[in-house]
Amino acid sequence: MIKMSTSFTFMILIALLILSFVSCEMEAEDDSTIILQSSSSLDGQVNRIGVVVTNEAEIAIGRDANGIGTRGFFSFDFSEVNADGNIIIDSAHFEVYESDFSNNPFETMGSVLLDIVDYGPSLNPNDFYATLLADCGVFASGSNYLDTHSSDITQELRAFFETNPAATLVQFRLMFENDKNTTDPLLQFRHWFVSSVDDGDAHRPRLVLDVSYE
Repeated sequence: MIKMSTSFTFMILIALLILSFVSCEMEAEDDSTIILQSSSSLDGQVNRIGVVVTNEAEIAIGRDANGIGTRGFFSFDFSEVNADGNIIIDSAHFEVYESDFSNNPFETMGSVLLDIVDYGPSLNPNDFYATLLADCGVFASGSNYLDTHSSDITQELRAFFETNPAATLVQFRLMFENDKNTTDPLLQFRHWFVSSVDDGDAHRPRLVLDVSYE
């Protein structure tokens, strides 16, 4: 009887260990939240006359010191999370930190718009007019706000991968509604968003994703 009791207890312990292992595996599979940081070497700004700035700590949009319209660009690498080309976007938020401003551009330049675009493996002079793939709507408006801005882009990013299932780069543009050039110094406004910074990851542009796979 003692031998049977010991054997039975041992079998119960083995069963519990197996259940514990399976439970841990299921929890790992269910944990589908992914945070991607932007690729600082592909982040940058391009102005209306084709001047490109990359690898800087901040990205300016609006009008530069000479009154030239300027747009900001951010790139995210999906090569690992979409290695098999079967990603499904369950939710997605684009987040970027507003780090500084000059005057109040919202008064004359309107809202900041967020778009999904395609500018490829490098930022070039003609990318001021980068191909629009999806309009993600208004990203910022009303007043300067030195903090993290977040925009729900679930529908736009899901549609993007439905059309481009094997995509490994997802790229964004921030721009004011009215960023035409001007010679009026009173209309020269700038807004800065953080790209690559020295204070760790706290203020890096990022995508916060919940994903599943086919």
